[in-house]
Amino acid sequence: MALLPPLLALGVQWALWSSIRPFVWFLFYPAVFFASWIGGLWWGSAATLLSTLIVWRVFLPPGHALNTYVSMAVFAATGILFSRFHQTLRDTQELAKRSLHVSEGRYQGLFENMTAGFAWCRMVFEGDEAVDFIYLDVNPAFKSLTGLKDAQGRRVSEVIPGFRESNRDLLLAYGRVARGGPPESLEAQVESLDIWFSINAYCPAPGEFIAIFDTITEQKKAETALRELSQRLELATKSGGLGVWDWDIVSGQMLWDDRMMEIYGYSKQAFPGGLEAWEGRLHPDDRESAARDSQAALLGEREYHSEFRILLPDGAVRHVAADGVVQRNAGGKAIRMIGLNRDVTEQWRAFDRQRRMESELLQAQKIESLGSLASGVAHDMNNVLSAILSISSVLQVTHSTDESALKSMKTLEHAALRGRDLVKRLTNFVRKDLETPHLIDLNAVVESETEILHQTLRQRVALDVNLESGLGWMMGETSTLGSAVMNLCVNAVDAMPEGGTLRLRTRREGSRHIDLIIEDTGHGMSPETLAHATEPFYTTKPPGKGTGLGLAMVQNIVRAHGGDLSIQSAPGSGTTITMRFPVAQAAPDSGRESPQSQSAAASPLSILMVDDDALIRTTFPPLLHELGHAVDVAEDGASVLAALDGGKAYDLVVLDHNMPGMTGAQVLEGIKARHPGQAVLVVTGFRDGELDQALARWPDAGLLIKPLTREEVVGRLERLAPAWNPGP
Repeated sequence: MALLPPLLALGVQWALWSSIRPFVWFLFYPAVFFASWIGGLWWGSAATLLSTLIVWRVFLPPGHALNTYVSMAVFAATGILFSRFHQTLRDTQELAKRSLHVSEGRYQGLFENMTAGFAWCRMVFEGDEAVDFIYLDVNPAFKSLTGLKDAQGRRVSEVIPGFRESNRDLLLAYGRVARGGPPESLEAQVESLDIWFSINAYCPAPGEFIAIFDTITEQKKAETALRELSQRLELATKSGGLGVWDWDIVSGQMLWDDRMMEIYGYSKQAFPGGLEAWEGRLHPDDRESAARDSQAALLGEREYHSEFRILLPDGAVRHVAADGVVQRNAGGKAIRMIGLNRDVTEQWRAFDRQRRMESELLQAQKIESLGSLASGVAHDMNNVLSAILSISSVLQVTHSTDESALKSMKTLEHAALRGRDLVKRLTNFVRKDLETPHLIDLNAVVESETEILHQTLRQRVALDVNLESGLGWMMGETSTLGSAVMNLCVNAVDAMPEGGTLRLRTRREGSRHIDLIIEDTGHGMSPETLAHATEPFYTTKPPGKGTGLGLAMVQNIVRAHGGDLSIQSAPGSGTTITMRFPVAQAAPDSGRESPQSQSAAASPLSILMVDDDALIRTTFPPLLHELGHAVDVAEDGASVLAALDGGKAYDLVVLDHNMPGMTGAQVLEGIKARHPGQAVLVVTGFRDGELDQALARWPDAGLLIKPLTREEVVGRLERLAPAWNPGP
C-alpha cells in the first residue's frame, strides 16, 4: 500500500507531462507524505526512494543544474523524515492503545474481583442540600456485601427505604464529597440493612462520588461485646477493690487505673508513670522480696504472685497482694506484664487478730494445764505444810519454857511459811482473781520490795526510786503484788550483767489510774523476744537459769488486780515495763485487813472437822484442842451431812474443799439447804470457781487458805463469832 501513492503520482505526472514540463515532479511530495503515513518508517522510506528514482530517471532532463541535485536531496531527506515521524507517531499511538487496553483490563478485573464494595453514584441536590443519589455502577462485591441485587440505575431511596431519614449524616457526607470536597473516611450503620460499613468516598467528577466500602458488623459486635466485658470487668474490679496495672517492659511505661492510684496514694497529676511509681512506695523491709518475686516471673521461673507492704506519704502502712501475667515476644523475651493489686490490709489485721487470739488461747490452755497441775500440787503441799504448822504451833505452846525446842519450832514454822509462799506463788500464776483483796498503798509495796533489793543488789547496779506522793489507794493483795514487783526487778538485774541502773517510779494518771514503771538500762529485747515475752515457758536464759514463767505470772497478777501490763524494749535500749492499776474509791480504812488476834477464843466451841487427808485429820485437831475446842473428825462430806441430819449439833463445821466424792462447795450447799443457821468455815489449799460461786451465795461462810498458822486460825474464829448460832 505504501508504494501505491508514488506509482499513482507517476501516472498523474506522466499524464500531465506535456502540459507542465519541465519541472513537474513536485506531485511526488504528497505521494511520499501519504506513503510514509500509511507505511511507517520502512515502507515510507521505500516509497521515497522509489519516487526519487522515478523523478531522476524519468522527469529530469540531462544536463540539469546543481540546484536540481539539491532539490532531489531535500526531497529524499524530507520523505525519510516524514516516514520516521509517522513511524514514531504510530508506535506511540499503538503503545497508548495497548496501555489503555491493559489498564481497562486491570480496572475491570479489579472492579469485578475486589472484595470491597464499589459504588459510582451521582448526587441529587435540591438547592444546596443533598437529598438522594443514583447508583451509576456497582461491582459484584457491592451486591454480596449489601444484598442489593438491582441497585444500578436506581435511587438509594428506592433501593433502601428509609435511608434518607435514618442516615442523614452519611447523605450529607456524600454531598460534601460530590461538590468537590476532600475524600472522607467514615463508619456508618445502615439500619434498614442492619449492617455496619467502613466507607471511603472521593469525587471522580463534579456532582458524583465513588464509595469504596467493607462491612464491619462483626467488628462492631466484637467492640460492643468487648466494651460490655470491660464494663463488667470494671464493675468487678471496683466491687472487689482490685487495681489494674499494665507495664510496658520495653519502654518502661507503667499504666494504672484509678483504684491503683487510690491504693498507692497517688493523684493522677503526681503519678510518675514508670516503675518507680511502684518501687517508691515499697516498704524498705519488703523491697528485696518483692523484686525477687517480679524477677522470677520475668525469667519464667514461676507465675507472678507477691505480697508486700507499701509505705504511704502519711506514714500509713498497707499490705498488698499482687498477681500478674507476662507477655513474651517470639524469642521468649518478656515485653509486657499485666496484673492486679488488692489491698489486703484488713485481711492482714484480721489474720493478726486471729493469730493473737490463737496465741492467747494457747496461752490460756497452757495456763489451764498449769492450773490443774498447780491445784493438785498446792492441795497436797498445803496439807503437808498445814500439818507442820499445826504441830509446830502446838509444840510451841507445850514447850514454851524450853528455849532450844522453842527456837527449833520457830525455825520449823518459818520454813513452812516459806514453803507456803512458794506454793502461793505457784497458784498466783493461774489465778484470775484475788483471794483476800484489801486497800493497799502501792508506794508502800514498792518501798518494802526495794528495801530487800538494797540488801541484795550487787554494787554495779544502781537503784533509783522515785515515788509520787498522794498516789491514792488500790485494791489488791500486798504479798501477791510484792512478788510481781520483785520478779520484775530480778529480771531487770539479770539483764544488766555488766552493771546499770534500775529505776522504779510511781505516778498518778488522772483520777482513775496509778502506774508503776520499772526501767532498766540492760541489753533489751529483740522484737521476736518481745512478742513472746509473756508466754508461759518462753525464756532466753540458759537451762537451769529460768523457767519462762516469771513474766506470765506477773501478767496474771496484774490482770487479777484489774490492771494492764505493757512492755517497751529494743536491743541495746533497755526495757520499760508499766503496770497500770485502777484507783480504789473506798475509804482508806474500809477494806484494810485488821490485825488478827493472837488470843484464844473467849469460849470453847464444838467443832466438826472434815478432811479426806489423814495427815490433816491427825494434826489439825490438836491445834483446836490446844485452843480449848472440842473436835469431832469426819473423812468425807456424806458423813458430815449424816451427822447433822441425825440431830447432832455443832457450833462450827470446818470443811476441806478438794475432796473425792462431794467437794467442800457441794457439802456447803447441802448444809445451807438443810440447816441454814449452821456456821461453816471452809479450809482449802486451792480455790476454784465452784468454791467461789458457793461462797458468793453464802457470804456468812468463812474461808481460810491452807496452810494455817495458829494466829490465822484464832483470828478467823473470832471474826466468825457474830454469825454463830450455837445449837442447844
